[in-house]
Amino acid sequence: MVSCYEITADSSPFTFLVWCAANDAQWFVSGVEIRHSTIGKLFPKRSLPGRYSSRPLALARGIHWCECVAHQLLEAEVPDVPAELLPPPPRMVRELR
Repeated sequence: MVSCYEITADSSPFTFLVWCAANDAQWFVSGVEIRHSTIGKLFPKRSLPGRYSSRPLALARGIHWCECVAHQLLEAEVPDVPAELLPPPPRMVRELR
């Protein structure tokens, strides 16, 4: 049995998708995915280590992992990229007839 949950926090640019599955009466996080409202999917779907006695505990683990990663992304200081390292601007090319 696999359950998928989509979680969006108020005023957050992120949406979390958490998949939980059961195996031998134990639950685990079979996948997590973080999406940004304008960028789209940020990371490929991945599973998390650990086994839990219930679906809510596995879900809480998945949500906590996503929240931690999102917090790090929001708090990260992104350095300015020097102009010489940026790709050249696109050029307009007109169609030849």
